Amino acid sequence: MSYPGNQLYQQQQQRPGQQQPPYGAPMQAQPIYAPGQPTQPQHYPQYSPQQMGQQPQLGQQQQRYNPQQQPQQGVYVSQPQYPPQQQQQYPPQSGGYAPQPYNAQQPAGAPPAYASSQPSNLPPPPYASNSYPSKPPSSSGPLPPAYSPSPFNYGALASREKEPMLLLDRTGSMNYHTSADNPTPRRETIREAITGIVSTLTQHDSQASHEQGADEEGGGLRTVTFAGHQAEDLGDLNPNNLREKWSKIKFQGTTWIVPGWRELKAVYREEFGVRPSAERPLLLALVITDGEAEDTEEFARLLEEERDGTVFVTLAVIGTGEEYDRALRLYNAIAQRHHNVRVIPFSGETDPSVIANACLSMIRD
Repeated sequence: MSYPGNQLYQQQQQRPGQQQPPYGAPMQAQPIYAPGQPTQPQHYPQYSPQQMGQQPQLGQQQQRYNPQQQPQQGVYVSQPQYPPQQQQQYPPQSGGYAPQPYNAQQPAGAPPAYASSQPSNLPPPPYASNSYPSKPPSSSGPLPPAYSPSPFNYGALASREKEPMLLLDRTGSMNYHTSADNPTPRRETIREAITGIVSTLTQHDSQASHEQGADEEGGGLRTVTFAGHQAEDLGDLNPNNLREKWSKIKFQGTTWIVPGWRELKAVYREEFGVRPSAERPLLLALVITDGEAEDTEEFARLLEEERDGTVFVTLAVIGTGEEYDRALRLYNAIAQRHHNVRVIPFSGETDPSVIANACLSMIRD
């Protein structure tokens, strides 16, 4: 007995040139042929693990891998296969990383593109040092002419005692590279330079025995920092406390120099205001900054008020780029109007010893 469904199935399975098997006979699997293709089934070649390491090309004759018999010739057309050791390894999707494309130039054993850790065999960057030398860096030879401005003319006050003080820029730009080809942060270059400066000045601090708190800190370079609209008195910096005090400085904020200058003058008056004006030491202010201040014009007006000839200012400008150029033009304009102001342009200077020696030449008695 035949059902319509069985007849339809048998008609679909029947091929030209073939007889329909009797009803009830077991069905044999029939290969599927595409129109215009040979009547023989297509066999896709298999390859050995050794052959998988080579990238096949279109139309290239390859041998099928069969351990039972002699390999036969066949045409292989497929996507290129890469050895397991060259395939890109991706982090888990939960980590939030997107898969990276395979880089054929990546050397074997290289870390993935998203890895941030450096190989252990590479030397640390120049700013990763934790060393705080106890002696000022040495520099052979004379300073460049640009780092040697004309000395201050103290005139009749040349015999008076002198008090160097530091006004330090701690804005966020101090985290930038020291120069275009040196990734050392500016704060680290200045830290090494200040280490040399305070080591030298501590040995020649004429006011160490008179300053308040000298028994606690042992004298040194009185330092005030500025950033934003705030200023902070760090007290005296010397080789014994520089590491601790420097680690507490937060380099962030914009450049507003007037609050720092007012604080520096307040500290000076607190230390020496009780003396008669004729007996006060000369203030040798070293200002280290790396950019144009938002209140430069007000700072220039405050310098004009120092008419008694007891305040001498050295502006050490570090950094590079357009911001550095603008700041240098403004500070040079101030120096041209005030005979007690000097500018040292450390454009891209990366040697702390050069910076230290140039600054010392202006504030050391």
